[in-house]
Amino acid sequence: MAFEDLIKACEGRVRLGPGEYPASDYPWGIKEVGSADELIEAFGFGNWSVRTGFVFGDLAFVEQISCGNEWLALKRDGGEWKTFDSVSFYNMLQKGGADYCKEYIGRLQETPWQELKYPGTVPRQDIEPEAPAHQIEQTM
Repeated sequence: MAFEDLIKACEGRVRLGPGEYPASDYPWGIKEVGSADELIEAFGFGNWSVRTGFVFGDLAFVEQISCGNEWLALKRDGGEWKTFDSVSFYNMLQKGGADYCKEYIGRLQETPWQELKYPGTVPRQDIEPEAPAHQIEQTM
């Protein structure tokens, strides 16, 4: 699978910080995974370089900060990759565990991109997993 369209959607959003090595030292490394479990296992590693990414179906997550655990979240909509959030999966795994992350990914898959653009549509990673949906506050 070619990922040129995904890389194009990420350019300008995934940047190197001041004082980092030149961009040529950080090639794009995007891999397609076959299951939510494989994706969660990768996020559990917690120390990926900038421009590393994973594609799972119509979702993609690309590391925005070298070793920083800040994943740019994208969803394919009408054949085009569109961004909708930034997710700290390592922290989510630490707080809620693999089952919580798997549920979160499932809800991202089910939700159309247009609805993902607004807060409160899917559980946020900074909300305790056991909080009932009616208690989740929208902050923006």
